[in-house]
Amino acid sequence: MTLEVRDLSLEYARPGLDPVRALNRVRLTVAGDEILGLVGESGCGKSSLAYSILRVLPLNGRITEGQIIFENRDLLSLSDHRMRNIRWARIAMVFQSSMNSFSPVHRIVDQLAAVHSVHLGSDKREARRVAERALVRVGIPPDRVRCYPHEFSGGMRQRAAIALAMLLDPQVLIADEPTTALDVVVQDQILKMIESWQRENRSTVIFVSHDVTVVAEMCHRIAVMYAGELVELADTDLVVTHPMHPYTDALLKCLPRVRRGAERLVTLPGIPPDLSQRYDGCLFQPRCPLAFGECATTKPDLYELPRGQLTRCLLRRAQP
Repeated sequence: MTLEVRDLSLEYARPGLDPVRALNRVRLTVAGDEILGLVGESGCGKSSLAYSILRVLPLNGRITEGQIIFENRDLLSLSDHRMRNIRWARIAMVFQSSMNSFSPVHRIVDQLAAVHSVHLGSDKREARRVAERALVRVGIPPDRVRCYPHEFSGGMRQRAAIALAMLLDPQVLIADEPTTALDVVVQDQILKMIESWQRENRSTVIFVSHDVTVVAEMCHRIAVMYAGELVELADTDLVVTHPMHPYTDALLKCLPRVRRGAERLVTLPGIPPDLSQRYDGCLFQPRCPLAFGECATTKPDLYELPRGQLTRCLLRRAQP
């Protein structure tokens, strides 16, 4: 099931101050049966894009332009009632720190069962049976499914959060930093679990992370965001081996490599721009080692290169 984001822009209002433009005309198409990685520094707009797709923005968030097309419908034009029917049943999300979002006074299996009952109208017994099966599927021992959240470890609660998102087998699963703060063993188990579920259901997964190595391991394509803009999009192998945007190249050079030995890590100088301001040129220009005069005055488009690679850099606009 294809999901298409068309020129999406989003602002966050601030009392007495200029709004922050968190997304600027983002264009992105995610095909069915695909895992797309969404990477970038903190504050680059990854989570804002995810929240926009699901329409769960905070009260000060406002989409100023664009469309989100799913099942030949613009999600932004749907009523709240119709959007509730799509949310979780057709498009679900694993939120950041979602393992801490369970009610502490209800058993986790009952919380999953309530979601099943609300969306599918199932009776209590059937809903609990499905919920128990969903928890076991993500690795929760059968004798633990009736526990309360405080009786689960962090890794088990994160598994339960993923089970909740997968409960109704949605066509699109958005996983926003699903392995943050987990040890590498549990992280690997969760990634394999998401991959297995995606293959079995031939679903679409949007995997949001700041960890390029994790994304490169499991995703078919990678979309790189910077300062609310999409700056590069290509197959994973192309992004990792032949990055076309200086920001992507800088992110990859920041990663530690075993073969480097004691070589000092490369760092990315400077900070992202203030998104409450408006800029004429490339947003990455103040930090870019390849910047030239025109970068400060001309805003680059998203240029298409050979092999289908997209990049937002003036250095690439003249390539055949």
